[in-house]
Amino acid sequence: MTRWDERFDGHPVFPKIDELRSSLDSAKETQKKHHPKEQEVIDGLERAEALLDWISQQLKAADPYMVPQNLLKSIHGQLNHANNEATTYTNDRNAGHIENLNNHLEGAIPACSQLPRPKSPEDITVLGEAASSYRRSVGQLAANLSKDFDKANQENEELRRKVGDLKEEVDKQKARLDQAISQFQEQASAAQESHRKEADQTIEELRGKFQEKEEKRAEEHAAALAAIKKEQECGLDTLEGLKSKAQKLVDAVGSAGMSAGYQKVANKLRGEAMLWQTGAVLALVGLVVTQILYVPQLAEGYDPWQTIVLRTVFVAGFILLAGYCAAQARRAHRLEEWNRKLELQLASLGPFVADLPEEEQQKLRREIAMNFFQGPRSEESAAEGAKK
Repeated sequence: MTRWDERFDGHPVFPKIDELRSSLDSAKETQKKHHPKEQEVIDGLERAEALLDWISQQLKAADPYMVPQNLLKSIHGQLNHANNEATTYTNDRNAGHIENLNNHLEGAIPACSQLPRPKSPEDITVLGEAASSYRRSVGQLAANLSKDFDKANQENEELRRKVGDLKEEVDKQKARLDQAISQFQEQASAAQESHRKEADQTIEELRGKFQEKEEKRAEEHAAALAAIKKEQECGLDTLEGLKSKAQKLVDAVGSAGMSAGYQKVANKLRGEAMLWQTGAVLALVGLVVTQILYVPQLAEGYDPWQTIVLRTVFVAGFILLAGYCAAQARRAHRLEEWNRKLELQLASLGPFVADLPEEEQQKLRREIAMNFFQGPRSEESAAEGAKK
């Protein structure tokens, strides 16, 4: 079969004809169930079946050597549309699809009419000659195949003989290999047993040496641990002594730091007291100067009682200013005395508690610290603290 025959016979138009026949059978079943008395539907299906038979006959009568592919493609397209219409009618039972089905089959008629097929005695003669040539080709091909088959048969026999010889050789080599494997297994077993005994003996020797070293190491470890414990105890005693010294040093530094802080605050308060005292003196001086120099000049042209009021206003203002400055100076002085007292107490605290037990020292420091951190609540309390 030539490639033109294969191209023609393998074209999808032939499976599509079978598919369309199946779709027409399904459409007939649908017509019998839902349109049993509609003659138009019955006639349309019968005509479609007749058209499909005619198209199939035209394709069978065509010469595969001469059929163009575009004609087969055109016929296939019309048959595909016709098959879709038949399937759609089966699904929705609309009689309009039968009309469309016939229209698509009619569209394939012009393409079928153009298919090349024998139409005269000359064409038949040409086809006969082509068939005779084809038969001669087939006969020659059969003869060649027969020769090739005989040659292949001879080669097959030769291969069988060689395979038999190879099998005998393989069997001999297999026997030798089995014998060698057996000997190797015996030797390996003997060597393994010898190695196992040597390994057991070596393990026992190593185990004894390991135990001796382990006992010796345990003794050395115990001695080293005892020495370390002794050193730790000495170190702890040393640390306790250092801790006590450090604690005393911290107490001394803390007391000195706090004492210096109270001293700094007292010095600041002394400066504030001096400033407030200076302000009070300046207020009194200003009162005297205004009464002597400026008030007589301002009182000119006023009545005596107006002059008295003017003097009273100036006197009251300067006296209030002087009294406020004096009060602030007094407050700063009392706070300075309280801080001086705390400075002296903190400076003498260390020597005072040096000979007391540790617990009494801590208790006394705690009480004094509570009194220190509370601070004076008012000027009266500061004064009382300074007197104490």
